[in-house]
Amino acid sequence: MTLDPTTFVLEIINFLVLVWLLQRFLYRPVRAAIVQRQQTLEQAKDAAVQREAAASAIQTQYEQQLAQWEIEQGKKREILQQQLMQERTAALNKINDAVQAEKTRQETLLAEEAATREQRLRDEAALSALNLAGRMLRRLASPALEATLIQVAAEDIAQMPDAERTMLQNALNHHPVNIQTAYDCSDKVLKPLVDMLTGLTEQTPDIRTRVDNSLICGLYASVGDYILHANLRDELVFFRSGLNHGRH
Repeated sequence: MTLDPTTFVLEIINFLVLVWLLQRFLYRPVRAAIVQRQQTLEQAKDAAVQREAAASAIQTQYEQQLAQWEIEQGKKREILQQQLMQERTAALNKINDAVQAEKTRQETLLAEEAATREQRLRDEAALSALNLAGRMLRRLASPALEATLIQVAAEDIAQMPDAERTMLQNALNHHPVNIQTAYDCSDKVLKPLVDMLTGLTEQTPDIRTRVDNSLICGLYASVGDYILHANLRDELVFFRSGLNHGRH
């Protein structure tokens, strides 16, 4: 096979034309497209890097905010626990105070009830003793005991203070002596009292006597506003009034 120069030249020309056409219409657009694609990829990459950096920054900020929120919540929980503890302590103290107050009230009521019961028992015992004493004194009452009580009244006048004696002397000078006895007494029985009164004024007083069985035994004498008594009835009344006063 022989190589034709013309054909060879034409082949070369065709090849050069093909190369030019490829370079003109294919290589440059493809290269430009590739360059543009690379630029687009670079821009996308840069955008992705920026978005990643922004996301990382947002994540970091969120994590910081979350950490700050947890710190604040921890502080709030601590404050709340302290408040709950204070309220619990206050509630317990209030309950303890109420329990103590109720305990004190119950103890006071029990003490008052015990004191009242004890006082009632004492009063009942004293009243029983007083009634027993009254019955015994009524059984012991006699003219002889009355004479003794009149003698005791005379001795009391002899021992009375000067101021009281002066009051009795003044009363004797202006008033009669009203003597009440449980029994009908003779002048002999009344003599110690009459002699004592006579000695105070150096004159015989105006003596007026009468019988009063309610005296049980003894005498009740009045000289104006001055009262002299030595009888079982008044003594029992005195003890009974003292008993009633002790109840209050």
